[in-house]
Amino acid sequence: MKQPNWWVVAMAATAGVFAGITLNCIYTTCSVTDADAQTSPASDLVASDYGTLDKYVGDLNPRNSLFYLPFDNIMNRNPKAIQAARHVLSFFDDDDVSQLHTARELYAILEQEDNFGGEYPTLDWVAQYLAESPDNRSNLLQLPEERRMLAFLEPNNYKRLREYLRQKHGLGRVRQISELRFIDEVIRFSSPRRNAWENSDALVEAIGIKPGQKISDIGAGSGYFSLRFSEEVGDKGMVFAVEMNHHHIAYMQEIITSEQIKNLRTIHSNGTEVGSDTGALDHVFLCSTYQVLYAAVRPEIRAAFIANVKNALKPDGLLHIADNEAIVTEGLPYRGISIAPELIVGQLESWGFRLKTKHQFIPQRYMLTFEVAD
Repeated sequence: MKQPNWWVVAMAATAGVFAGITLNCIYTTCSVTDADAQTSPASDLVASDYGTLDKYVGDLNPRNSLFYLPFDNIMNRNPKAIQAARHVLSFFDDDDVSQLHTARELYAILEQEDNFGGEYPTLDWVAQYLAESPDNRSNLLQLPEERRMLAFLEPNNYKRLREYLRQKHGLGRVRQISELRFIDEVIRFSSPRRNAWENSDALVEAIGIKPGQKISDIGAGSGYFSLRFSEEVGDKGMVFAVEMNHHHIAYMQEIITSEQIKNLRTIHSNGTEVGSDTGALDHVFLCSTYQVLYAAVRPEIRAAFIANVKNALKPDGLLHIADNEAIVTEGLPYRGISIAPELIVGQLESWGFRLKTKHQFIPQRYMLTFEVAD
């Protein structure tokens, strides 16, 4: 095997579940040059060459990587984040609003220096909401995302928020890691301020959804985009929210029931599920999902999923992949996995798709739109 000019380090051995199978994964951090990507994509080494990982240890930096898979740690030990959490928790103990103001000052700093697209925008929004007088709080509940987040965190005097802050920052015992991860993902993925950092409005507009169309949201998570798509397709359209995590399925179902949404269906995925019948979909959408398909799924599972996507699309249907830019020259890298778009394009072209458009909404987030080529 030709040795690529890139470095890989095994960060942790962990068990993860994706595509309907249990994976005994080694989470890796990769740095890849453009030339190497043509001959030795990250997935090749991750899949077949664990035995040589120790040969490629070097300068690990997501800013100059084509693929970046960081250590997956739900805990946050940033001193400023811990301090901010303590201030919010102190507010619940003594009702001192100044604690919230101090927490917000820390969150403002953290958003600039710690990570991009993490939990801080939502935590800052909650602190702002709690610091407002009851008469002014309605001003922070104008958007559906704001009202849903409040409904998620507020019951029992914000018990879910308080336990989240204690457990995530090591201020209390972690009872169920799956529950903590679920809360963390809702706070991050369904943030009331997501549009501010992601430009989600532009992303949804670029998909080009028309009333009456059908779209499948693969890896829907807590339903941020699925719920937005339901507004776009109208009463005669349909959105399929495909997700493997039962916590997220239950959360979306609660929203569907409470808001009486008729054009959104949740589908508990088996890993290759697309959500609709043959030739029925106008759009298939994946956000921060294809990265895992690229690097951590057995080839036969990935191939079955792609075949199902092609089969479910109408002849003029489109596949949209929004993901995290690996090489960021402006601002902070996105928190979590990132993948260069050329890796996705190369893989999908080999499966009979053709790139139609690329949108770069922010330095950290792009969307590739494909059509079936054959």
